[in-house]
Amino acid sequence: MKINKITLIPLFVLFALISYKKDPSLNKAELIGTWVEQFENSFQHKLIFETGTLYLFKSSSTDTLSYRVDYKQERIYLSLKNDPSSAESNHKILLNRKGILTIWGLFANTPNNESETIFQRE
Repeated sequence: MKINKITLIPLFVLFALISYKKDPSLNKAELIGTWVEQFENSFQHKLIFETGTLYLFKSSSTDTLSYRVDYKQERIYLSLKNDPSSAESNHKILLNRKGILTIWGLFANTPNNESETIFQRE
């Protein structure tokens, strides 16, 4: 029995689509742990994620925050842990395959230029 090219090409494409594994997205990423800012500065910010709690180490203080992640929208929602009535902020978040965590707007920025802060697992 001879298989013609017209049959073989769609079978190959179907096989390729079935075996393709999507790049792991944030919903499979593990945030728990310590992350250090990747910026050559005199002080590098540090994040420590625990279940539901984020410790943000700044040069002069440490903030204790509650966090939740919307995996579909790739957003992290932050509020002060000791002040539940405080306003909740939200930021775009991306954790890539190489273990680089990027959060946009985490620190002060100008109105037309949203800050981008890059962290790597410690």
